[in-house]
Amino acid sequence: MRALCILLLGGCVEVGGVTPALRVEPAAIDVTVELGAPPPVVPLRALLVHDDGTEQDVTAQTSFGLDGVPLGSVAGGVLVSDGLTGGTATVRASFDIYAGSAAAVVHVHGWRVADGTPAGAVAAFASAVPTAVDAHLDPQDGAVIPPDLGRMVLSFAAADADDAHEITVTAPYLDLAVIAPGAAGPRQLELTASEWGAITHTARGGAIDLAVASVQTSAPAASHVASAHLAIADFDASSLVMGGIASADEPPGLLRYDMHAGTAARLFAQPAGTCMGCHLAVSRDGARVSAVTFDSTAQQFVGLEVDAHSGAIVAKSDPTSTSQWASAGFDPGGALIGAWQGALTLRDPATGAERAPIAMPDTASTPQVSPDGTQLAYVTLDAGFGAAASQPAGNALRIRSWDAAHATVGPDVELVRDGGGVALPDFSSDGRWLAFGHTAIDPDRVNELPLRSSAIRTDGSGTQVALTADPLDQLAHWASPVGGNKEPMVWVAIVSKRPVGGAAASPQQLWLEAFYPERGTISPAFHLPGQSPDLQVLHEPLALP
Repeated sequence: MRALCILLLGGCVEVGGVTPALRVEPAAIDVTVELGAPPPVVPLRALLVHDDGTEQDVTAQTSFGLDGVPLGSVAGGVLVSDGLTGGTATVRASFDIYAGSAAAVVHVHGWRVADGTPAGAVAAFASAVPTAVDAHLDPQDGAVIPPDLGRMVLSFAAADADDAHEITVTAPYLDLAVIAPGAAGPRQLELTASEWGAITHTARGGAIDLAVASVQTSAPAASHVASAHLAIADFDASSLVMGGIASADEPPGLLRYDMHAGTAARLFAQPAGTCMGCHLAVSRDGARVSAVTFDSTAQQFVGLEVDAHSGAIVAKSDPTSTSQWASAGFDPGGALIGAWQGALTLRDPATGAERAPIAMPDTASTPQVSPDGTQLAYVTLDAGFGAAASQPAGNALRIRSWDAAHATVGPDVELVRDGGGVALPDFSSDGRWLAFGHTAIDPDRVNELPLRSSAIRTDGSGTQVALTADPLDQLAHWASPVGGNKEPMVWVAIVSKRPVGGAAASPQQLWLEAFYPERGTISPAFHLPGQSPDLQVLHEPLALP
């Protein structure tokens, strides 16, 4: 029977025996997921233990749940692993007024021998003496990986004679190994969906240790091991839009890097022979993209606004008009801000028609409005108004207060002037930082091509942090909102020609890094997978909402 409780001035005492308890069996769950095999299933029992020691099976009437790491699901008195996630959790049970629990631990183990692996590879690695080498490995030591990245390709270098590789990944509750063939030249190995899924599910918010060993199976005295300690963030990156060339036989156009799929492809099918994709901006809802295209009839570059999903042209600058635009930005309220020969205009987003001129004494190009709609950033050209001022580069980066309702601005604050050129500013989602490119001053112009990139605080403090770390890096822009659970962070996409997989040279493609604004530091960048050898990223990557 249930215990009675008598209220006294001093508190409460029990009479009538021991209070019944709810016991969950098994009391401790410890299972191993074998990748490629059916996920473990653990039947649960809930037993109500009465004060006389008798037990009543109440499993059918008990509600079960799972607290802690989401190891799988609990339904109908059965714990089913998701087949990917390792870690610890608590199985929670409740019946009537009683509650019970059981500890659950899941380990994830994977072992795979890839097709084409030399017959003696496993034995060769078992007998070889591991020798650490400082060989190219991407992702490199210290890199941070977004958990929503849909695939992972390891790129590395090895001695030409090494014909087999052993890849191991270890972390708490995770142990993976892959044996694969090797051939002379740059090396790559893609993890399977289940292998990469096990890593991102189990190590999210933590870290993994990656080791890539190479051996010559005919003479396996030593294996050559490159290693990296990698963090798996607890914050997702965004998909990206950029201008580029998807294949050698296609003109430049708008491309999308899908972070969840880990692939790059055309954003939409564009008309044959059309070139578009430079000087981009994305509307706050991600539905529209502004870009610059070449008008073959007028033989000049003009601005246009396109539907981000269908590619339909929403509005296009008329090259015969006295009110044109080239580069543009979006106000959070939806209006378009166009720039032409240094002058800015507020425009209707549905038609591109001018609503009002924006009076400013200095030139402006590539206008960007802060996410809260209160600030306008732009690059300015000292040479003054004219055709040269339409380019997306200037001598200085400035910011002004902005009032979209009246198309007016406040006094300017010069954020950057360093003797070189500046190009293509991009506000962080909290409005506290502007990412931008540094360019060269040529004898006849300010060069548009970024040579490196930085982020500058928008408060006028002058705090500036380098976003690029390699001489082959060019433009860096934000690849997510500012977020994170442990500390604020934001993903940064970089256009770079860094070699991949030990190659002597590589095309201009996307790399990703983490930026920690409170520390003012960046993580080592890694090459985003799923970019074909023909892919060339030509113009700024921007995060898609």
